[in-house]
Amino acid sequence: MAASQAQLATFQSAFDRLADVVKPQDVLLFHSTTLRDVYDAAYQIQEIQRKRRSLRYMSRLKPFLECLEKYSKAIDTLCNGTPFLPWIWAPVKLLLQITTDHPSILDKLLDAYSQIANALPRFDRFQSAFPHDRSLQQALALVYEDILEFHRHTYLFLRRGSWHIFFDSLWKDFGPRFLGILESLEKHRDLVDQEASSLSIIEAKRWRMLQKDDIDRHESERRDLQLQDCVSWLMVNDNIQEDRLEALSQRRQAGTCEWVLGSDRLRSWIENQHAEPVLWLKG
Repeated sequence: MAASQAQLATFQSAFDRLADVVKPQDVLLFHSTTLRDVYDAAYQIQEIQRKRRSLRYMSRLKPFLECLEKYSKAIDTLCNGTPFLPWIWAPVKLLLQITTDHPSILDKLLDAYSQIANALPRFDRFQSAFPHDRSLQQALALVYEDILEFHRHTYLFLRRGSWHIFFDSLWKDFGPRFLGILESLEKHRDLVDQEASSLSIIEAKRWRMLQKDDIDRHESERRDLQLQDCVSWLMVNDNIQEDRLEALSQRRQAGTCEWVLGSDRLRSWIENQHAEPVLWLKG
């Protein structure tokens, strides 16, 4: 299912707000950056830190990138034919590279990414529901808006002149807004969980109905086959039977079979009005 006009407007508005503050050379960079590029950049930074003996626990970034990967799969169809998708991860690569030589600032950035990862919905759990539910799609668009809003503020901090001198002050002022972004993401996470859970309940009910219908159908088919087998087994040609019976009657000796009518068991059965209506004779 393609994105609705309202959802596209949310994506477009968030994209435009970030694009308006990004320098032209960075715009080109963002468009061509893949998620693999971000992983590679993080690894390179970690190797540089290892040589400097100043490791900053880059593993804090991994949950965030994993969330972005799952999120990108969820919005891939919604973003089809647009430049929106790479912008959820492309700024991460640039900002990591900018802060490489400033360990304390890199720490703050990594902590922020870790907190965002904890606040993001569990996209992989409800992957199949996203393409078919408008409410979930709208929540995905709002998550995009929150992620790009964080990128926008951090980009503005780190792309201004002498940014490392003023960063602590700017980051402190950004605290309440960042908290608001986290709360917004958590709310969207709860909405996604609730909506997807409702869909799961509905889907479970639908599955149970389909299963019941399937069982009923197979049971009906089984009974039909049993009936056909019984009919086939019992089915005889009346004319053939009559001819054979007549031929046997002509060949029998006088008095043959009369002993049956004198049988106590047969007479008891005939006289008993409550006996079974069918008598099976064999021999």
